[in-house]
Amino acid sequence: MLAIAGHEMAFDVKRKIETATLDSTPVWRIISAQQSPMFAVMDTFDIDRETLLPLHRSMSQGQATITMEYGEDAITGEMKGPRETSIDVDLTAPVFGDDAGLEIAINAMPLAPGYRTTLRIFDMQMRKVRPMSLTVTGEETVTVPAGSFDVFKLELKALDGEMGGGTIFINA
Repeated sequence: MLAIAGHEMAFDVKRKIETATLDSTPVWRIISAQQSPMFAVMDTFDIDRETLLPLHRSMSQGQATITMEYGEDAITGEMKGPRETSIDVDLTAPVFGDDAGLEIAINAMPLAPGYRTTLRIFDMQMRKVRPMSLTVTGEETVTVPAGSFDVFKLELKALDGEMGGGTIFINA
């Protein structure tokens, strides 16, 4: 569910995580299919199985496509659609991806109430690296159609003065 300015929009997201290889590197391949009343998105994200750092990402939404390659010193790629835009971002240190790639990395962290860390995340929408703080603010029980689950409640906050961040719930 996404809430903006008092309006809510439901999303149906199906995610599959599988083992694969990318240029002989073992990866977790995260395939996400998202459907909403307004659009459908297919997102494939390859992250290194050992480091959980992003390596490759491709997305499509209608006629628009995005491909990105994550290297040690740069993220390169392109956005194609009504207009073409290149992606070329220099890196001074490793970064995590956003969306599904970030969720996988967070799941591997030693989460507990009070846990805090700072992350460098590549924000695809802004096409820049953003420092974010991650804090486990507590534990809750959430109920969804699949049942009730004990979760950690995490707050992700932008440290660069820009908008962004949010609340994430991860199985405890």
